[in-house]
Amino acid sequence: MQVRKRYQQELANLTRSVIRMGELAASLIDVAVTSLANKDGSLADKVLAEAAKIDDYELRIEETCIQLIVRQQPVADDLRAIISYLRIIGDFDRISDLASNIVKITKQTLDKPLIKPLIDIPRMSRMTQEMVKCNLESLEKGRVLDCIEKLSEKDDEVDALWYQVYRELVSMMIENPRLISDATDLMLVARYLERMADHACNIGSRIIYMFTGERRKLQ
Repeated sequence: MQVRKRYQQELANLTRSVIRMGELAASLIDVAVTSLANKDGSLADKVLAEAAKIDDYELRIEETCIQLIVRQQPVADDLRAIISYLRIIGDFDRISDLASNIVKITKQTLDKPLIKPLIDIPRMSRMTQEMVKCNLESLEKGRVLDCIEKLSEKDDEVDALWYQVYRELVSMMIENPRLISDATDLMLVARYLERMADHACNIGSRIIYMFTGERRKLQ
C-alpha cells in the first residue's frame, strides 16, 4: 500500500511539473509580442531566459517519465497519461521556441519603428494564450473541459487572422518595396503565433486521448 501511495504521489508531482512548464510557456506568448510592440529589449531577454528554463523542464520531465515507466511498469490509464505527457511537453517546448523566435526579431529591430500599429498580432497572441490556458485548466481538473472541444474553432479564428495579416503586409510590400524586410518580419511573427495555436490544438488532442482513450485531431 505504501509503494502504491508513493507511486500515485509521483504521478501527481509529474502532472504539476507539466502544468508549471505549460504555464511558463503560455506566459511567454504575451511577453514576446509585448516586447515587439514596445520595442523592449529587456522583455526580449526575459523571454530567452525563461525559454532556457523550459528546456530544463522538458529534460527533467522526460527523465521522470522514463523512470516511472522503468520502475513502475504502469499499465492502462497511467501509461497513457505518461506517454501523453511526453508528447505534450514537446509542444510546450515548441511554443517556447516560437516565442524565442519572436523576440529575436525584436532584438534585431530595436532601432526601427514598427511599419504599422500592431492590432491583429496581439489578438492572435491573446487567443493562442487562451487556448494553452484551456489545456492547462483541463490538466488541473483532470478531465476534458468544454473549451478543449472548441480549440478547433479557436484555431480557425487564429488562422483567419494570420491570412488577414499576410494579405495586408503583402499589399504594403507591393505598394512600397522598401518595406519588404520589415513587413517580412511581422509576417514571420504572425506565422509563429499561428504555429503556436497549432501546438495548442496538438496538446488538446493529447489531453482527450489521455483522459478518454479517444484519438482525435483537433486542427
